[in-house]
Amino acid sequence: MKLKYIFIFISTALFAEQIIFPKNFSKANTLNHDTSSETYLKNRSNTLFSLNENQFGKNLRNEFINSQNNLVNFLVKNNAPINDKFLVDIQSDIQYEQNDKIYAEGNVEIYFSNAKLTGDNAVYDKNKKEFVIEGNVVLKKGSQYFEASRLSYNFELENGTIDNIYGVLDINNINLDLDLESSNEIEKRNNTKTEVSELQYINSASLGLVSNFESNSVFDFNSLKLDVPQIQKWRFKSEKLYLESNKLKSKKILFTNDAFNKPQFLLESKKFSGEIVDDKLKIISRNSWIILDDSLKFPVGRRTIFDDDPTTAVWGIGSDYDEKDGFYIQRTFGEIDIFDNYSLKLTPYYLLQRSLKGNSDSFRKKNESILSDKQKTDISFLDTFALDADISGKFFKWDLSIKSSLNSLDFDRFNQANRSKFTLTRTFDLNSAKNSNLQLLNKNGNSEFINKLDIQLYAMYREKVSRVFSSDEEIYFGKGARVANRKSWSSKGVNNNLSFIYDLGKFKAEKKDINEFTTLSRNLFAIKYKNQIPLWKKYSEEKKINETYKYSPKVINQGINWNTYIDSGLFLYEDGSNQEAIIFTSGPAITLGSLTKKYLDYSSLDVLAQYTLKGDDSPFRFDNINDTENIIFNLKQQIYGPIIFGFLSYLNLDANHDNYGEFSNTQYSLDISRRAYSLGAFYKPSTSTVGIQFNVFNFDYFGLSSSF
Repeated sequence: MKLKYIFIFISTALFAEQIIFPKNFSKANTLNHDTSSETYLKNRSNTLFSLNENQFGKNLRNEFINSQNNLVNFLVKNNAPINDKFLVDIQSDIQYEQNDKIYAEGNVEIYFSNAKLTGDNAVYDKNKKEFVIEGNVVLKKGSQYFEASRLSYNFELENGTIDNIYGVLDINNINLDLDLESSNEIEKRNNTKTEVSELQYINSASLGLVSNFESNSVFDFNSLKLDVPQIQKWRFKSEKLYLESNKLKSKKILFTNDAFNKPQFLLESKKFSGEIVDDKLKIISRNSWIILDDSLKFPVGRRTIFDDDPTTAVWGIGSDYDEKDGFYIQRTFGEIDIFDNYSLKLTPYYLLQRSLKGNSDSFRKKNESILSDKQKTDISFLDTFALDADISGKFFKWDLSIKSSLNSLDFDRFNQANRSKFTLTRTFDLNSAKNSNLQLLNKNGNSEFINKLDIQLYAMYREKVSRVFSSDEEIYFGKGARVANRKSWSSKGVNNNLSFIYDLGKFKAEKKDINEFTTLSRNLFAIKYKNQIPLWKKYSEEKKINETYKYSPKVINQGINWNTYIDSGLFLYEDGSNQEAIIFTSGPAITLGSLTKKYLDYSSLDVLAQYTLKGDDSPFRFDNINDTENIIFNLKQQIYGPIIFGFLSYLNLDANHDNYGEFSNTQYSLDISRRAYSLGAFYKPSTSTVGIQFNVFNFDYFGLSSSF
């Protein structure tokens, strides 16, 4: 959950300010060596004292630069030498020395690098080497901000505390804010204690479970790469933070992504600590809890983060009768660094229902064909466990992804239990500043013309392919390459998306009409077009959400759009056969209600008629296009407060089909929709699949609410 950034932010600020503060006070001591406090009070000025104007300050600065403290080296110096731009200055109403203590009183302002620390009073004890600032303590460092009642640090003992701390952590700018800049850059990216404004929903970070391995329709070429979002801004508070040598600790610290009070989502971290291990930042929360609306609280266990790895370690429950014999318990762990550029994410499962039954309906009998029917078989101890393993990273400039799923850890069932997919993807932006189409669109006041080229190499073993009016099929083995050119633009409110796809692959899969394998190469030429025309739009003065939005992370765009999808494909197979198809899908998308009231204040209904023109059939079962006419219904309806009911289904309109007039592939959902998070469950009767998904929403905004 990016808990490490509080550690980076606080530690950077503390060590940068505290270690350097005495140098400023030393200058005050030099100025007042022969002057009594009374004389100084009468003749004081608010002159800024520079770090480099006295030898004592220079010596202390050298000690700081040569410090062996891991936190100082890693967080403050960033493993790079500090140049002349690194300055420290101090202002206050009064500055004087008494009994080997240097005082700054009244409107204390301390500038260092790109940060500013303020408070009512500050004191530095030269004998104890201890710095204290208290009373309305505020630190601003770029986009980062915190306030506290008291801050202290002992340079000799290398420990300190911050009392009653509250602040905001801006993840997007954290690296920039850690850089050493001139002090005149401080206010440019500043969070201030003002009313929250311009709140914008960015995306969501999914913390829930994934119900099955992977599901792709034959024309699903929209996404070749999935970007996992992270929370951009955290608000946090703690009664006390402890700095102990190279560690930062807290008995309890709270985080929230919610910009408003009372926060709907809290992450509570107990026994929180951080340290530097092998030049890497290690954050540990030994006892973490998620709190929803101060009413539902559940544990998410111990969390450990290295470097920039997101934490996604959560418990989940779900069911999958096809692959896992029913209900299971899972835990998704955070990403683990392997090698230099790759990370590993593991999700182990305990198959509860399979274990209680003592047998399984998910496998074929030993030595039988993978194409034979599944039968009831006895299980071993290892059959009660399953595992998903995902490896991702960069291979030169390519995005590498390896996904593997095992629905049993019994090695004797490996060929039946394993599903794997390998992809190597690179995306090129074909736009340039001299692109005439882009200039023309921008000149006419329309949105930017997006033009991207995706190149992907892939290989898969037993990839499942979802089909609407028949059972799921699978590719036993496949490999190939895909090139896709994706374009999108908007003109006068009409949104357009156009994709050209070429796919060359070789597949081993079940024949269309015979229960046996065939292996063939395939050339696919496909064109996808999506068009959205606004028919009616309700005007709303609200452009960004505010604290009255309790059930939605963004303003609901009410209106009626007409959506049209055209999918066309030409399939050429090695055996000389071919398949041609054009699928037309069109219909209205109606959205009514702002989701700000408690009763029936949100309705969303998509009704899409689907018609297929098709030539010959495919020799494969998995990619043979179904030419059944149908209507797709997708309904979302607020019932009460945050409770939203969902219904998705396909109505068969083909009189020649056995399921004419029946709904198929139906899915029901029930969601708890809130401003800061959503919690949902779904059920698919056709596969008896149950799933739960929990999302935390990501926001960006200006300003800062009062402490929660």
